[in-house]
Amino acid sequence: MPLRGFRSVSALAAASGGTRGHILGGFSTQTARAAGDQAAALLISCIWTKMATRQTDLPSIDPHCAEFPLRVGRSRIHRFGVFAVKTIPRGQKVIEYTGERLTLKQAQARQTKNWKRGGPRMDTLFRLNKKCVVDGAVGGSGAELINHCCDPNLKTRRIRGHIFYFSRRRIRPREELTVDYRFPSQAERALCRCGSPKCRGTINRKRARR
Repeated sequence: MPLRGFRSVSALAAASGGTRGHILGGFSTQTARAAGDQAAALLISCIWTKMATRQTDLPSIDPHCAEFPLRVGRSRIHRFGVFAVKTIPRGQKVIEYTGERLTLKQAQARQTKNWKRGGPRMDTLFRLNKKCVVDGAVGGSGAELINHCCDPNLKTRRIRGHIFYFSRRRIRPREELTVDYRFPSQAERALCRCGSPKCRGTINRKRARR
């Protein structure tokens, strides 16, 4: 990735004032240029190191848990999302939702801690059954990054103690994967911004009409 505003090491050194055609503080022009190039090279090295660190810190997909090539990218729905790299046919297992397994009591305590003021408001807890909850924030496959949509292209299936996402329809390359979180209707109201024509306005399920 090019450095914005600078085309080369020499240009960066020149911008720092180290390459003038006269003696600077007792140093010759060649010495100044050498010092400027060294400083510029060190600066660029530091910048590239930071960029590499940021790329390493980006969320990723565990290929051992995915049946199709997937990637993480910026989402129009919320922060990061998961995108198909190739076409995914209808009715196919796409990825397993993995993470740390907690009891209901442990999950409730963790959610309370995470959602308190100043804590991250991300729901990565997925209820597997009446006794167990999977927290994708710890050891997750990347499936925890799949955003909610009221008209999703994925559906959930629980099979033999595991949680899987299956395709509801054909998914095109570069299309974002989505699933309906279906928060309980009696839970705190969570606004939805999926942008679907079928958006119900909240991530919560609608209350049953009496």
